[in-house]
Amino acid sequence: MSVIIEQYNKEWPQQFESIKSQLEHYLQDVDYLSIEHVGSTSVPGLVAKPIIDVDIIVTRDNVQPAIDTLIAKAKFDYLGELGIEDRHVFKDPNQSLRHNIYVCVDGVAQTRNHLSLRDTLRSNVELRDEY
Repeated sequence: MSVIIEQYNKEWPQQFESIKSQLEHYLQDVDYLSIEHVGSTSVPGLVAKPIIDVDIIVTRDNVQPAIDTLIAKAKFDYLGELGIEDRHVFKDPNQSLRHNIYVCVDGVAQTRNHLSLRDTLRSNVELRDEY
């Protein structure tokens, strides 16, 4: 299987906003902290696989309610943690925009790393280009 890398697409932020809007609808009864655009498509000017990565940030107490809601209301497939503790992976079997959904525990290393890498690459053009 080959990996497709594309030049930065100005539509990726709008695609994220569309996915986020759907998630907000599904999660309206869940106490989540934020829904974040992460990964390469979240960094303007960075080449990337054309797949939107989305982190739903929750407290540890709200992991299970978020999982249950995404399975029941969104009809997403739950894939488990896939070897990364505190990061729960979902696939939308009916996605029109290619995306990955993660429920992530607030404050843990994996979540901090996702957000910090994105923020660092957004704020440092030299580092972004080197990456």
